[in-house]
Amino acid sequence: MDDPERFDVRRAVLVGVLVTVLLLVAGVVAYRMNGDVPHGTRMLGVELGGLSRSEAEEALRDPVARHAADPVRIFLEGRPTAFPPAALGVAVDVELSVGRAIRGGQSPVVRVDKPRLEAALRSSLPPGPITDDDRVLDVDRAVRAIRAAWPRGEVAEVRLVHSRA
Repeated sequence: MDDPERFDVRRAVLVGVLVTVLLLVAGVVAYRMNGDVPHGTRMLGVELGGLSRSEAEEALRDPVARHAADPVRIFLEGRPTAFPPAALGVAVDVELSVGRAIRGGQSPVVRVDKPRLEAALRSSLPPGPITDDDRVLDVDRAVRAIRAAWPRGEVAEVRLVHSRA
């Protein structure tokens, strides 16, 4: 016979488990929503997680400024070369980088002036290889290599590619 006033242990455990799960979910949501940048997001060695957009931009400004004059090191057709970033129009865009961080990205947005980059790379190539063996400078590939390597202080490898003509 069921006694309506009898304590039901199974029901109490179930309610306790449900309440615990709901509290955990609410805690995780509150943790993730604290600030504009998701927790655990790092960019250029700076912890941006939990910061507002303006706080994250401010936090990135100093490291970007310190890094702004670092040479863009390129291994061009087997030869090391380096350029000042300004000569190639290479710079980190802080505002766009923070926007990327807000969406969960961890790599900065690096701007590159493609015409300046192409002119600098072409002037650094030894005469001949572009016309002698149907190889061309793939500027888009060079831009991607620089965007990936320069912010980390690495060397971007740029090779000529065979033309499809």
